[in-house]
Amino acid sequence: MKANIEIRKEFPFINQGIIYMDSAATSLKPNCVIDSQSEYYKTMTVNVGRGSSIHNFNTTNIVEKTRNTIAQYLNITDETQVIFTQNSTDSINMVANGWVRQNITSNSNIVITQLEHHSNYVPWIELCKELNIECRIVPLENYEINYSKLIEYINEHTLITAITGMSNITGIETNLEVVTNRCREVGSKIIIDAAQLIVHKRIDIQQLDPDFLVFSAHKLYGPFGLGILYGKKNLLEEMTPVRYGGNMVSYTSNLTNIHYKDIPFRLESGTQNPAAIYSFSSVFNFIKDYDIEETENYIKGLSTYLIHKLKEEGDIIVYSQPGSIISFNIQGVHPHDASQFFDEKNIILRTGNLCASPFFANLEESGVIRVSLGVHNNIEEIDTLLIAIKEIKGFFL
Repeated sequence: MKANIEIRKEFPFINQGIIYMDSAATSLKPNCVIDSQSEYYKTMTVNVGRGSSIHNFNTTNIVEKTRNTIAQYLNITDETQVIFTQNSTDSINMVANGWVRQNITSNSNIVITQLEHHSNYVPWIELCKELNIECRIVPLENYEINYSKLIEYINEHTLITAITGMSNITGIETNLEVVTNRCREVGSKIIIDAAQLIVHKRIDIQQLDPDFLVFSAHKLYGPFGLGILYGKKNLLEEMTPVRYGGNMVSYTSNLTNIHYKDIPFRLESGTQNPAAIYSFSSVFNFIKDYDIEETENYIKGLSTYLIHKLKEEGDIIVYSQPGSIISFNIQGVHPHDASQFFDEKNIILRTGNLCASPFFANLEESGVIRVSLGVHNNIEEIDTLLIAIKEIKGFFL
């Protein structure tokens, strides 16, 4: 891995004296991504997938190469299994309403967990309410998924199991092998929310074998406004589009007979976000310089130091193990009340329920202080954070 001082130069946002510890919300954008997005608007700018000029044709091909790049990175054998969406939330809703809704029966159930982000929780709750289908919510045990309950809840009537690859509160990775094996035993499909996992672990689709997998580009150093949906080809071909519009249509006959294009275009209605797609391709050149295991070990070293100091400080509840996400509470201090102290030191982090309120269902707390680290963080920033925590305790306790 490049020296930390070199890495930090890649991210212009922190060169303003900001300490950024909110990578789980969105990763910082390196110069190459920012430059690529600008380049698109300066030198390409036309819409893609439409228009007959050579410029339209060439630009469409350039943008389509990103689909192939993503497929190669995830070890997807057929690039048409990569669908461009708006974000992870959009992708999950597409699966819920485009495939699950069409295949559900009166005795079906859907399994989710109490660890899910709202994006992988609310769509399933609402769908089950609407269709009067059982939604089975796997409880937590010591802030982690209760795997014995999970295995019990997933049965031969489970149409789909929706599960996070990594908690956005604790940072703990899900044992996806256990979940996938159980799904295969009983015939349940599985959709993995990889929004947090994608930047911390190299995902191999062939090895992991999900039916669906989603993530957002902005979690992996990329731009906002772009999501990725992977699906097994037969399932994508069965999916009903949840939105209708331009570019997905091949032709119409007799005015009302609409003939749709093949996947992926059949599921990509309307104008896509070509500048985001193009700039996302530069991410994969950027991350070639960083061994993901080496990077994670570096981040784990920072978090180990932070957790040790937090426990040493006392009056602090830590919900995480060493890793990229460290969530904690200062006893007697509401997370939102602590925010001002972090602002005064130019520290950006997250407080509250983190769009994952089911996690707090059986806890006295309703939120946490979350530190989420990236390759750009260093020990000096951790020490500044610890000074702010001392000041908070001194003021409130």
